[in-house]
Amino acid sequence: MGGGQNILFFSDFHLNKQRIVGPLNTDHSAVASFKRQFGNPVFHMNWYRFKTLSETVYAIDAMGEIGMTGIRTSYGIPYGYFLILFLVLPACRWLPSLFRSVRRRWVIPMGICKNCGYDLRATPDRCPECGSAPTATKS
Repeated sequence: MGGGQNILFFSDFHLNKQRIVGPLNTDHSAVASFKRQFGNPVFHMNWYRFKTLSETVYAIDAMGEIGMTGIRTSYGIPYGYFLILFLVLPACRWLPSLFRSVRRRWVIPMGICKNCGYDLRATPDRCPECGSAPTATKS
């Protein structure tokens, strides 16, 4: 796991069952031709900025021979996606309680005086507490 350019990388390594042995590490032209047969690293980026890099992994053994040991694939995910994810998940938890408290505080139910909060079920024409007339609601 690593990062660079605001991207978090995760790596996966696929080990070959049998190591492919090449020339001695001192013979540079033979090493170059050995590496060419496995191809160059492949880089791919999607339109939503997810990145994938596949490359061949080489190792030098105790005898000095270079060999292909496997393929490493790295997946890059921009930090912004993690930021969105970790902001949305907590918001899903506390937003319903916020909506309930705002509604309880600011929405006045029918049959309650808008000035003083007195129950108007017994006297629907006028509030006996403050004397205001309730406004007609649209149906």
